Amino acid sequence: MQEAIAEDTLVHQLVVVVLFSSWKDSMPAGAPEHRQQVEGIIDFIFGPIVGALDDPIGLASTKAEELARRRRARQQYVGDDRRRALNSCRCLDLTNGRLSRESFEPEHLTALTSLRLNNNGIKGIQASTFNRLTALTWLELHNNQLACLPDEVGNLTALKALLLHANGLFELPETLSRLSSLTLLSLANNNLEHPDGGFPNGWTSGLHGVASLDLSRNRLAELPEEVCAMQQLRRLILDANSLVSLPEFQPGQLPALEVLSASSNRLSVLPPSVTVLTRLQTLNVADNLLKTLPAVSGMAQLAQLNARGNRLRGLHAPLSPALRHLDLSRNSIEQIAYDSVKVLDSIQTLDLSHNHLQRMPLCLGSRTALVDLRLGNNHLQQLDFLQKDKRLVRGAPGTGPPPSPRDKMPLMGLGLSALHTLEVPNNALAEVPEALADLESLTRLDLHGNQLSLLPPRLSQCRILKELLIGNNRIVRLPPDMGDVTSLVMLHIGGNPVCVCVCVSVWVWARERERERERRRENGGT
Repeated sequence: MQEAIAEDTLVHQLVVVVLFSSWKDSMPAGAPEHRQQVEGIIDFIFGPIVGALDDPIGLASTKAEELARRRRARQQYVGDDRRRALNSCRCLDLTNGRLSRESFEPEHLTALTSLRLNNNGIKGIQASTFNRLTALTWLELHNNQLACLPDEVGNLTALKALLLHANGLFELPETLSRLSSLTLLSLANNNLEHPDGGFPNGWTSGLHGVASLDLSRNRLAELPEEVCAMQQLRRLILDANSLVSLPEFQPGQLPALEVLSASSNRLSVLPPSVTVLTRLQTLNVADNLLKTLPAVSGMAQLAQLNARGNRLRGLHAPLSPALRHLDLSRNSIEQIAYDSVKVLDSIQTLDLSHNHLQRMPLCLGSRTALVDLRLGNNHLQQLDFLQKDKRLVRGAPGTGPPPSPRDKMPLMGLGLSALHTLEVPNNALAEVPEALADLESLTRLDLHGNQLSLLPPRLSQCRILKELLIGNNRIVRLPPDMGDVTSLVMLHIGGNPVCVCVCVSVWVWARERERERERRRENGGT
């Protein structure tokens, strides 16, 4: 009885297969793709039925055979579509451990232009991988475990960006010079050494278009001389190596260089020939062993100079008049020459904190573009550069040689009209000039850790002051009108002699702040 029912059911199913196959045969000849898909569907859905003709009850079939039939059917009508999709793929992102043998099939990715394989723990790449990826323009292999690259990487002649940082590279292939379209090359945080190896001769000979080269955090004791021949290089990063010197730059070398960063090395001297780099805009030599700086007055485009954390004892060399950002903090500077400051008409941020300064050049008070001035942790006893109507004299005490009559300058008023931040903590100030109240753009004033007993009475005229730090002084009272400074959001007065006047002043200030907030809520403001 069971066999009769199975045979009757099988007959009905077979009729369906025959009808479906007949409909398939009647399809137009001009639709081979649809015919192929229908054949796959027939095999996928009705394959077990056709296979059961020799075994109506299915006793001879095994689960493995059924899975094999289904797998073949799936590959028949899905495989072609998958390969077609891969052949047209332009961008492939397999980052952060998503790389697998099934997902990366380079033989089908001939149209790929962007490939990201970073953060996968890749230890090696087969030489044949790059043979078909000739259309690549962007390749990311950073944050893996590569020790070397195959020579076939030179076949990627359309490549514009190659990111190899944070690997374990010991050497570069000679074929790297074939990448003539390359503009971005990142080799940071590897194990590249020079002059003991790592860079083959002429490795930059074909890299005519590279604009950015990052060699930071390697083991370089010298800069490879081939780098100086790169005519289009605009950004060179050499931070955190073991450089003891920079090469003597010759005229015509690195003519397009705009950014040179060599911080955290062992540089003891910066070669005067650095002025050959006439297009340089940013020079970073922080955290080295420099004792002097060369004259950079001829570098007309130098806008940012960072020499923080060196061993400078003075600043006497002329600086570039184009400087907008100057950081000389954490040195041992005792004296700053008048000539070094007077040309800084465009200076916006100046950081001289953590030095041994006792006095600042008076001409500092006339820098109209200065926005951020940091003088903390020095030995300053007065801020005379803030005084109005001071006759600027070159060679004033502590700023250079004795003055001569022709060195006297005309009377000048306070020019720090754009100053937003003034930080002079941990000095020896006993008073601050009354002209401090005329800094109408001031938003942050840090005077903590001095010997102040009073603040300028007109300090409340700084209507947009937001932060006032005056802790650890000798202040017994605040200016009576401080409560009018409704913009104040931070007031630090800890470490001063506590008295009723200070408490009342703080209470008044807090009350005014609360009233201001209520008025804003009533007006629908924030």
